[in-house]
Amino acid sequence: MKWLCTVWSICIGVVAVRADYRGVTLSCDPSNIRIAFDDDFLIRNKIDITTSSQLHFARNQRDVNCVSERVGATYTLTLWPPYTGCGTSVQHETDDYVYSNTVMFTTSTSNTVVMNMQCRYEDKYVVSSDIGLTPYVRTLNFVTGQGTLGVQISLYQRKDYHPKSKLGLRPSVLVGVPVYVSVDMDDVFGDDNIVTSLNTCYATTSRDFEIMDNYHYLITGRCASPTDLTVRILTNGESRKSRFSFEMFRWKNTAEYIYLHCEVKVCNRTRDVCTGNESLCGGAVPWNQRKKREIDNNSRNVLGNTGFATLGPIRMGNLSSSGKPMLETSLEELPKDKRFLTAYIFGAVAVVLAVVGIALVVAVVFKKRLGRDNKRMKKNSPKPFSERYLPGMI
Repeated sequence: MKWLCTVWSICIGVVAVRADYRGVTLSCDPSNIRIAFDDDFLIRNKIDITTSSQLHFARNQRDVNCVSERVGATYTLTLWPPYTGCGTSVQHETDDYVYSNTVMFTTSTSNTVVMNMQCRYEDKYVVSSDIGLTPYVRTLNFVTGQGTLGVQISLYQRKDYHPKSKLGLRPSVLVGVPVYVSVDMDDVFGDDNIVTSLNTCYATTSRDFEIMDNYHYLITGRCASPTDLTVRILTNGESRKSRFSFEMFRWKNTAEYIYLHCEVKVCNRTRDVCTGNESLCGGAVPWNQRKKREIDNNSRNVLGNTGFATLGPIRMGNLSSSGKPMLETSLEELPKDKRFLTAYIFGAVAVVLAVVGIALVVAVVFKKRLGRDNKRMKKNSPKPFSERYLPGMI
């Protein structure tokens, strides 16, 4: 019976097969990311689509660019560079760029996760144009009674600002990938109340911060610009380091690089306004809470310790090779050849029952034969001695 239980547990375990990915195609190309579901997969998983918008990327059913479209015998969803739309997340914590999203199926009563998808690209890419511009760094030097105070801009590719992730001069960054900016001030005062405050930061196509033929604001009035939803202020006006991040963007014209300019103020927290007082002045803020503001010019040159720091060019990179696709789902089903699996299960059970039946028959037959043999032995055995056979011995 122990063998029976073992075989039965194996049979039950076979039923709980992993989700069948046949009929799902994920392509991670340099030019687009595309996932397609054929009708066979949808039918096997009981996904009854009446309109193509029911199949969509996570949290973006209302965006026509984030829902599926009928292409032949498939429902297809496509992401276009920079791959940051439709709720797509990008990570660059390792040597690879990892883009992740989730495909959902929505009805009037439920939301179902159909597939978690991921494209992993190697940290190898090409620069759109090999610009012959030399690196340019504009640092600030303020002369004080206690020495010369320096302020400089540095870029990092990791949100923890690890020294190994610091970008060099004339770096290349993929469009849509976060850039982590740190504006650091030398510690010559030894006073925690003397801090770095970023009044404005913006990107242009010129290394001269006063030439703004093309410009894009990142920080205005010490707060994140309401026109760029990717800006996150991590700290500003609180210490010698002011830090923020933004996603690399592409100009509408042909320029494939940017220069980053920041108006920096050496600020005394005991008597100056060093931080913003709105929700956009620290951390992530929902887009619908962002309100347009005028550029704050009132705080300029309050103490004369204000100037512009510049870093560039930062070149725009594009993926140069295909990525590695990865799929994951919690859907459970029998595979396509479930008839053979079912036959195998019932066949195994039948074999077990047959073996048990044979064992029982053998046991019954053996018991009957043993009973007949016992009766035969009793019948043929000699009678015991008695008095009537030995009369002379009484």
